[in-house]
Amino acid sequence: MNLSPWNLAVPTKLIQIERPSSTVFLAETPGTYSSTYPSTKPYSCVATYNDEGNVLFLDGHVNAYSAAYLGVGKGDPQHDDVRWITGIAGEAQVPNY
Repeated sequence: MNLSPWNLAVPTKLIQIERPSSTVFLAETPGTYSSTYPSTKPYSCVATYNDEGNVLFLDGHVNAYSAAYLGVGKGDPQHDDVRWITGIAGEAQVPNY
């Protein structure tokens, strides 16, 4: 979700990301740019399947998580297995709602 956002001067390289198996790449969303950031709607992925949402990680695997676990509409819950930020220096920061 924080791979080369518009406000970073230099693109993020995959080699810079220490934990691709836990870093979110894509999540289901209700509209354009709703889960990327900086954004007016960060953490707005949807959880439509039994209150779960699918998340694709940088290593290519997909897992389903509950909306509460993902922080939908609330902000980054900062779980070790679901990282919304890459953790590299100079990374854009998003407010925690």
